[in-house]
Amino acid sequence: MDWYIEEEPKNFDTHFASPNRSTMPELISELEILSKSKIVDALMVTTGGLLAILNKNRQVLMINNNFLKMLGISNPVDAFGLRPGELVGCVHSKDMKAGCGTSEYCKTCGAVISIITALETNEPVEKKCIIDTDKNTLVLNVRTVPIVVDGLKVLLLFADDISEKEYSKAANVYMCNELKRNLESIISNVDFLRIHLPLGSFAIISNVEDLFFLAKKIYKDLDFYKTIVTENIYDIRPSVKKVNLSALLDDVRICFNKHYHESHKELKIDWNFKNIDLLTDELLFLKVISLLLENAVEHTDKIVKLWVDVNEKSVVCHIWNEKKIESDVAKRVFQKFFTTKSELGHGFGTFMAKFIAEKVLLGKLTFTTVDNGTTFSFEHPLR
Repeated sequence: MDWYIEEEPKNFDTHFASPNRSTMPELISELEILSKSKIVDALMVTTGGLLAILNKNRQVLMINNNFLKMLGISNPVDAFGLRPGELVGCVHSKDMKAGCGTSEYCKTCGAVISIITALETNEPVEKKCIIDTDKNTLVLNVRTVPIVVDGLKVLLLFADDISEKEYSKAANVYMCNELKRNLESIISNVDFLRIHLPLGSFAIISNVEDLFFLAKKIYKDLDFYKTIVTENIYDIRPSVKKVNLSALLDDVRICFNKHYHESHKELKIDWNFKNIDLLTDELLFLKVISLLLENAVEHTDKIVKLWVDVNEKSVVCHIWNEKKIESDVAKRVFQKFFTTKSELGHGFGTFMAKFIAEKVLLGKLTFTTVDNGTTFSFEHPLR
């Protein structure tokens, strides 16, 4: 920390940003200007996230309590004059004598790029920054905003710690890829059995066909899961084709009948039509039904019913379970992250079912609840 106390360093090497630093008298003078600003004072007090104010040489003049707490620093003097990488303990801030922003590694640092660009363009800049420290890896979303305070140009550096979110996203994608590789092997082996089973073994062939279907469905489900983890769900686009409704509902039967039998709960499926086609995304249609069935079976002791009504314009799938939804809960049934299952719930199933049904497939999902049960109704246009 002694480098900013001495005179401004001369002839320090850099691979990226300027190595120049302000001297201690210069830093104190800049701090005095900021300390007299009511706007700056209000920002430091009211900003809910992480905030630091930097000078033109990327050094900290002020830092809010939230940032200090996140860093485990009790005295703000310990942060004074440091650059962001030095502040958070980036291992590469020590690569060069001039410190943070001057190493080869810093050329790809989101924070340094954001700061330099904001200084040059006088425009706010936002970047993601991945920082290796001696203890762990931090991921920060950094937004730098240039302002002028009584003739002094400084940068407001807002930071959000998104480390947990990024770790969860990476772990989910990793597990998806691992599971898909294993499923590819299962599908290949089951396909071999389908081809080589002897004629006449109808019951065995039927079970193998079901297994083959389920393995392929899980593979597609993992692709969908990876999509909602890595992308904005509002960017999901359906792959629409003509699908036979009876065949689609047979797939539902394959997916759920054995599962419910093992859980000692009965799934009753009823429809009385034969050759009706609709234009839809088969995977997403099944996803809506699956999410609603899973929700229904979690809230029943014995029976879940699925029946289908068809009219000139649409097909309506009804899923019933024997439990009533209380009025206070009913208001939040489709709210994202709302759950009644404590730590075991994720609050995503009914939200995702409604989102896919209405925003992606352009249908409608509603529910009614009375004393003897609850019915979810998914209406999909025949087109």
